[in-house]
Amino acid sequence: MIRIDEIWLATEPLDMRAGSDTALARVVQVYGSATVVDASAQSTKQPKRAPLPPELPRTLIHHEPESTQCNCGCQLKRVGEGVSEKLAYVPGEFTVERHIRGKWACAQCETLIQAPVPGTCSSH
Repeated sequence: MIRIDEIWLATEPLDMRAGSDTALARVVQVYGSATVVDASAQSTKQPKRAPLPPELPRTLIHHEPESTQCNCGCQLKRVGEGVSEKLAYVPGEFTVERHIRGKWACAQCETLIQAPVPGTCSSH
């Protein structure tokens, strides 16, 4: 299987301007054969975790930077947030800890600041 980045390396920019048939002919000449594979279809095959059930009680935990003042002296502006959920168990009850980490940016120097990911404790 040949990936698109390998095709780019096998073809010169002049071949690409000449047309896709010329570029494909060059790939076949270099590699012997070519099969077109959609790269986006390959990445969707990765398993994803199912969301935690919405009926479980949630505890919101906000994580913000210590200061909203940039090193350049400007005031940072909130531009979004990152959210992660962790299943917690207290004997007899499941809960969800919803960690919300604010994203802050400086308009002048284009710095992005976000609170670090909280550590997890393990009983192992």
